[in-house]
Amino acid sequence: MALLPDQIAFFRTTDLQGEPEHYKVGDDITLHGELNDKYKSLEVGETAKVICYQHINGSGLSHEYQPGRHQNIDAQISGLSKFQVLALDTAFAVGLKLHDKTGGAPGDYKMVFVAADIGTVEVPSGLEHYSFLPSSSSTNETTCAIYVFDRGGNPVASGAVFFRWDPHSHEIHITTHPETFPTNMSYNRDDQTRVSFFLDSVKK
Repeated sequence: MALLPDQIAFFRTTDLQGEPEHYKVGDDITLHGELNDKYKSLEVGETAKVICYQHINGSGLSHEYQPGRHQNIDAQISGLSKFQVLALDTAFAVGLKLHDKTGGAPGDYKMVFVAADIGTVEVPSGLEHYSFLPSSSSTNETTCAIYVFDRGGNPVASGAVFFRWDPHSHEIHITTHPETFPTNMSYNRDDQTRVSFFLDSVKK
């Protein structure tokens, strides 16, 4: 089967031999269990790119693969444990979660990020997976307005957050300021590319 432009295909052998396993732009994957360190070569579609990491938390070696055929990825990263599939014109992407610490049900709240180079990204509370926030910023920095709404569309938090991408270590940095970050929220950087936000309280 021909590779679609926004797809990638990993192979468990070098030189792209054997049965491929396909992923697409927007996938943010950690390879636990039997797939950890198993992918050895890679083909990238013409409108995609892949950032690969040696360890599951994004530490260790990392490498960005552009469109084309890559015969032996172990030569750059010595074992694949985590990867992001991005559109070719995307500078970087952040994986986001919203944890509701107020005792609500999953989906009771929705976190919304708004930025000029991103548009609008919505992250419901209680999701098991991370939502993708892609940035096309040419400066590797993005300033986002952040809002949280309840099911009725009422705002319960608002403020700003700043993301900076290191293109050498393929690592995201997050900055907040007390005067602009929501006072009823907190956050934790879970690994090199993922951040969890917490809704700590809601005024009744």
